[in-house]
Amino acid sequence: MKTTIDLISMMTLLLAAVIAMAGPGAQLDWWHFSTGLKMIRELSLPMILFAGASAVGLVISLFTARSIVAAPLIATIFGALAAFTPIKMKQLVAENPFIHDITTDFENPPPILAAADEERSNPPEYVGDQQVRNSDLTVAGAQAEAFPKMVSILATGDFDENVDVARSIVKSMGMKIIAESETDGVVLIEAYDKTLWFGFIDDFIVRLTPIDDGKTEIDLRSKSRVGGSDLGANAKRAGKFIEKFNAAKSG
Repeated sequence: MKTTIDLISMMTLLLAAVIAMAGPGAQLDWWHFSTGLKMIRELSLPMILFAGASAVGLVISLFTARSIVAAPLIATIFGALAAFTPIKMKQLVAENPFIHDITTDFENPPPILAAADEERSNPPEYVGDQQVRNSDLTVAGAQAEAFPKMVSILATGDFDENVDVARSIVKSMGMKIIAESETDGVVLIEAYDKTLWFGFIDDFIVRLTPIDDGKTEIDLRSKSRVGGSDLGANAKRAGKFIEKFNAAKSG
């Protein structure tokens, strides 16, 4: 019995390691990111089964050895974490529209300029009128339905101060600013965010426009350079910026 439990534990840890390496392997160019995602999808069921088997092995070990046995315990913990990953990804796919471009201004979204020529499969242009896969909605329509509170910020106070606050928040969120420009009084802050696991790069643009009543209109754009669905990451990023900016101004 112990040999069987140890074998199951080893297989569980091996599967967990393969799933964990799906992202780093793509970053190291061992395989394309789509291959890494496919690995996660195809190993999800075996991972769940082996994680469950390891948990059963842990219980059996506790009753037979009357003490915590390292191999099934470690396998159960890491197996559960690895099994949770594809489940969570599937949940995010179901909860979010199949889009990868978010903006607070559908008519005139902040442009991606500095990173327009960087390696990408998704063009820098906004395609809000493009139909979403398996949906009757356009990209803009899908965003409006899923994230109705994703709207422009109207900030009071000094314009230059608002620019400083926006720049500080972008940096505090771990993004790298690659350009800042001013045209006809409108300031454009261009940055990008890189995900830890797969190393996906998303462009993040903040546009600050002074308006007639002394306020500042702030619009955002967050777009993934590759991939079809961002699993809600761009909306989450933009929403976090809005939350932080409003908190900074109210404080």
